[in-house]
Amino acid sequence: MKKGLILLIAFVMFVNLAVAEDTEDKQDKEFLIPVSGMTLTITPEIAEEKQAGLNDLLGIKKVTVSRRRSNVLRLTWYSLVRELAENTVFPTYVMKTRKGILDVSNFSHKTAFLNPIFWPGGFYNTVTSLPLWVDPAYLKLKRRQKRNFFVGLVHFNTEVIKSISVEYREPLLFFKNLHDQYIKSGKVRENLDLKRSEEKRLERFIEDFAFVTEQGDDKLQVSVNGVPQELNVKKIGNDYFELWVLDDPTNPLVLKLELDSRKMPHAFEDSYEKFKKFFEYKISEIEFQT
Repeated sequence: MKKGLILLIAFVMFVNLAVAEDTEDKQDKEFLIPVSGMTLTITPEIAEEKQAGLNDLLGIKKVTVSRRRSNVLRLTWYSLVRELAENTVFPTYVMKTRKGILDVSNFSHKTAFLNPIFWPGGFYNTVTSLPLWVDPAYLKLKRRQKRNFFVGLVHFNTEVIKSISVEYREPLLFFKNLHDQYIKSGKVRENLDLKRSEEKRLERFIEDFAFVTEQGDDKLQVSVNGVPQELNVKKIGNDYFELWVLDDPTNPLVLKLELDSRKMPHAFEDSYEKFKKFFEYKISEIEFQT
């Protein structure tokens, strides 16, 4: 009798476990977000801070992703921006629409990131960098593994940044020039008369800034088809920046980008801190047909 009761309890527990796993699998499948057909809302940190979402040439972007060919995705985007019309005691502004098209081929073997702030108007084909995604291989990084990654603050396409507002282009070029004053060919320049502590910070920066490691798993709340959802993310980065990537190798979408200046070389700290408000962003809304 006892043996039969134990077997019955074990069977019920097995059934409940199987149902729970099946339900979890169904939920996972329900929340898979297809790459093609997505409409995204990208909110820069500075736009969120201003609440209205509009500031000169940096506003909230609406992006629609479609499949151009089997291996080519097309991003069609627009944003409402505010431009100064008359600079007087009481300045006046006009509302304009910026828009563009980006084509991107497969995600693999690309180590550079094209931040939304750098997206040029008109048509642009991204050959060596990825807008909004990372190579799925980054999702497989282990804790101590390092992999090259260029976030776009030191290494960038000078032609592309010509299209962005001078308000944001000049700090970027200033940071690049500052970097080159202290660092040459991957080494701290000689005869700089630096304190050893600062020299160590520069050496650590050289060693780590162009590489990322796995920073752990997390969840990020995003509005998906109008409903707040906790999406599984992999965090990759280093001491200076962190990307929150959708944990889906078929759609490794960078949902959030954050900068951290606390361990920057002191010579770079102030300049780097200024990037935060316009370089950081998050994808606040995702819509797609189910």
